[in-house]
Amino acid sequence: MFKGQVSSTLKLLQLLKQGKSLESMAFTRVQIRRKLADMQREGFVREEKDGRYKITKRGRDLLSEEKIWAFEIPRQKKWDYRWRMVLYDIPAAKRKTRHIFREKLREMGLMLYQNSVWVHPYPLEEIVAVIADFYGLKDCVMFAVAERINGEKRLRQEFGLK
Repeated sequence: MFKGQVSSTLKLLQLLKQGKSLESMAFTRVQIRRKLADMQREGFVREEKDGRYKITKRGRDLLSEEKIWAFEIPRQKKWDYRWRMVLYDIPAAKRKTRHIFREKLREMGLMLYQNSVWVHPYPLEEIVAVIADFYGLKDCVMFAVAERINGEKRLRQEFGLK
């Protein structure tokens, strides 16, 4: 699916989940029927006997993943001079999942310190643990906190720290 298709799919799924009328979206009835047919083909919804649509497990998973991608690491007012590290050893069989996990770490502002080691100045363990669990990587991801690390001057500059 293309980006526009994903966002309209998510909007429709959210409306269905909330039990709201699909006519509240800025689409014609024909457009809504086409979109629902596409979503049914993709396995995100199924039509019930009464003509109403229900979200499938795949649709719920898509909504859950959207929540995961909305996570951010909160910036603290004052840095505690500790570096948080995310370390992982994800098997080659989970290559696609490893790539998605890596992209999420990058998107949240972590910096690649070396292969499979990411660093950030603020607490992140709780958020990253939820993400790792969602993707089935909980047993592959570890955390460390360090007061000093090599290359700290460059990292401080990258993160805008004094």
